[in-house]
Amino acid sequence: ITMGSTEARLDYMGSSILMGIFSNADLQLQDEWKVNLCTTEASLSEKSEIFVHGDLQWDIFQVIISRSTTPDLIKIGMKLQEFFTQQFDTSKRALSTWGPVPYMPPKTPVINMDKGAAELC
Repeated sequence: ITMGSTEARLDYMGSSILMGIFSNADLQLQDEWKVNLCTTEASLSEKSEIFVHGDLQWDIFQVIISRSTTPDLIKIGMKLQEFFTQQFDTSKRALSTWGPVPYMPPKTPVINMDKGAAELC
């Protein structure tokens, strides 16, 4: 994977708290599979191993922070945690009101055999 240049900026409450640039990145990944298919007594997942070797190179990697970066990142994390906790609790309350629904199989029409046989004749 090759990437030209990427710039990012994180703003909080109208001010930039974190800025960065990452240019001319080159990522090379190589996978290595070690699979033992000869034994049948153990499952495949116990005897298999997959390794991913990576090499990352770049020209410029700069990060700019301000005096308030750390406290602002902590505040952002706490607000995100509060938001997801509220969403989870609301979802649990909404789902708990549904309750179990009994299964009713679809009704099939019952045909009177005597009436059906008389109509066919």
